[in-house]
Amino acid sequence: MDEDTFDVLNAAEIEHYVLSLRPSKIDELGTEFWLQTHEFMQKLSQQAVLEASEHREEVVKELMATHSKVSVLVHEAICISVWREKVLPELLRLEENIKDTFLVYCVLFHEATAVALLETVLFHGDSCEALGDTAVDLLDYCMPLIYQICAGYKSPKEPSEASPMDSIKDQEMIICFNIGMRCISILQYLIESMESLPLAVTSRLYTHHDVPLLLVHLLEVRPWERTDPKHPGRKLKFSDGQWIEVKGEDVLKLTRTEGQVWLALRQILLRESCARLYDFSDFRRSQLQKVLRYMTDPLLDQVSPLIDLKQFLCHLQISSGPSSTRKPLILEVIPEIRKNFLDWGSRKWRKIAKIQLGTFFQKDQGSIQKMAQSLSSAYNLDVLDRLGGDMAKCAGCGDPAPKRCSRCKTEWYCGRECQVKCWSNHKQVCNSVVEAAEYIGKKETETKQNITTQEII
Repeated sequence: MDEDTFDVLNAAEIEHYVLSLRPSKIDELGTEFWLQTHEFMQKLSQQAVLEASEHREEVVKELMATHSKVSVLVHEAICISVWREKVLPELLRLEENIKDTFLVYCVLFHEATAVALLETVLFHGDSCEALGDTAVDLLDYCMPLIYQICAGYKSPKEPSEASPMDSIKDQEMIICFNIGMRCISILQYLIESMESLPLAVTSRLYTHHDVPLLLVHLLEVRPWERTDPKHPGRKLKFSDGQWIEVKGEDVLKLTRTEGQVWLALRQILLRESCARLYDFSDFRRSQLQKVLRYMTDPLLDQVSPLIDLKQFLCHLQISSGPSSTRKPLILEVIPEIRKNFLDWGSRKWRKIAKIQLGTFFQKDQGSIQKMAQSLSSAYNLDVLDRLGGDMAKCAGCGDPAPKRCSRCKTEWYCGRECQVKCWSNHKQVCNSVVEAAEYIGKKETETKQNITTQEII
């Protein structure tokens, strides 16, 4: 391995972490054992991004596919989504005086981590093929999240005005939007690898979910674009997990997500299976032809394969009558992962929430420090800076922030005014991180002193 290459994990650690992954259960979320699983997945995701972005051998992807662990990522994402829908609302109803939200954020972020790792490894067709029947579960998981982002992005409340409960809901909303955008990428990868996936996936893409019309709707509502609510004249585009301002010629440039939507629409309509399974009714024809007005010369210059799509849509426009192809009989695979979770927790979600109440909203500072210590390596600031690349955003106003909190080194501010405004919400997290760091430093010092004493003896 090149000495200048930066790695989160070495080859032996990658294999150990991959082999250690196993499906989580809803009732063990937030436990010490689960936190270790979260740490493993977080580090694997970071390493996979580094390998892909630097065009190196993708060891994480290879091992995930070889050891049949790609389906575990699907299970993890669905597990957290069910917990988020069924258990989290009960937890928020049971606990009125919420102070510490650290562990809730960890569980919500675990879903984002699983989806991010899926997005990275499914870029390759062999990883999609390794999904097997789980591809049906993944497709059904992605669709509601994509429907959700069609409603657009809702800005969270100002930190100074938000209560801890509001912060949890805002964080959930932001994470779900990020996951939804990643699900668009995953959907495109599934369409691209359609021939190597179970026939049930192909059938559900065309008939059950009507993905062609969903892609048309995405191109119309454009959830990856919005106007800055604080500065009405500024246009923002969602790129690499954050909103960035675009000016001049950059306004016409496609974002990665928008390009994937166009490619997905081309791939799903021009495949041979489309003629067999998709009924081009008059309504569908009229909806599909709406995208023709967006297929301008600047777009075709950036994505030349769309010329074929434009020709297909023009031909569809002048062809007469709806197609009446006879659909073949397909024995579909029923998605089981979500169903199994819902059957397991049926009529006992509130009971599960009561059991987990003490775990998620702990009052003991020692327990909080212990959790922060266990996850300190997973959220290594040097690694996050390496992966982030762009300048951090101010926690108060969202502008570029050159200054980091001098105590905990986790939050960024553009100046003193925003730091003072956000301090009331940031204070507890800051104190917890600092106390955890002091605790870790104290333990390391004690360990070194014991080793020195033993050597002297």
